[in-house]
Amino acid sequence: MIDYICGDMLDVLENQKLFDVVLTSPPYNINKKYNVYKDNKSDTEYINWMGDIFETLYRHLSDDGAIYFNINSNLKNRILPFKIACKAGEYFQLQNTIIWVKSIAIPNSESNDKTGFIGGHYSPTQSNHYHHSGFEYLLHLTKYGDVKIDKKATGIPHKYQSNTKRFGQDTRHRGDVWYVPYNTKNAHGTHPAAFPARLVEMCLADFGRIPNCVLDPFCGVGTVGAVCKKLNYNFLGIDVDCEYIKEAKK
Repeated sequence: MIDYICGDMLDVLENQKLFDVVLTSPPYNINKKYNVYKDNKSDTEYINWMGDIFETLYRHLSDDGAIYFNINSNLKNRILPFKIACKAGEYFQLQNTIIWVKSIAIPNSESNDKTGFIGGHYSPTQSNHYHHSGFEYLLHLTKYGDVKIDKKATGIPHKYQSNTKRFGQDTRHRGDVWYVPYNTKNAHGTHPAAFPARLVEMCLADFGRIPNCVLDPFCGVGTVGAVCKKLNYNFLGIDVDCEYIKEAKK
């Protein structure tokens, strides 16, 4: 069952059951231009709001469930994700910190070809003080820090076939750095910061079992819901913007 509700997640969740997986990307407080939500709180107000969110999610997450919480910051406030992680730590164990690499440039060290590999998308900055942002954080939060994950499900094939026999499996653990190219803005529809579907698929594979229900309390235009529909998972999406909910349903 795929369901969407328009409203404030803090209110909507009061009447909801437990969820096994929460997979979400809340507003980053970087003045993104949403239709309804004002993405420009003070740091104190924003962190306190994050505390309310984590407290609510704690009450609605199963004991062996997991949260994949995507956060980032603007270039002038790089400390903000760490403040959010500390606030999350008041309620959850930070079981893993996954680095979502959106763009990357790697020189080819195995030949004279210096062009190497360049992949992904980023928004360039003209500043002389900051590098462009090529990654974001995924906080893997659990209640007790002991929820099993399926590392093989997000693995990659061994470069050399001999390693398959050596390690007794046909894939190599990907680790906590995931390269998933970011969608360009034209792919987002009316939403300024939509998830790539591949990242959603990897999080759900990492969880390692079929969840009773997946929650995205900031669902936007519904990327998580679309992936859950494809996988035949139960899903609830919540957003304060009814236009996003309409687009998600469509």
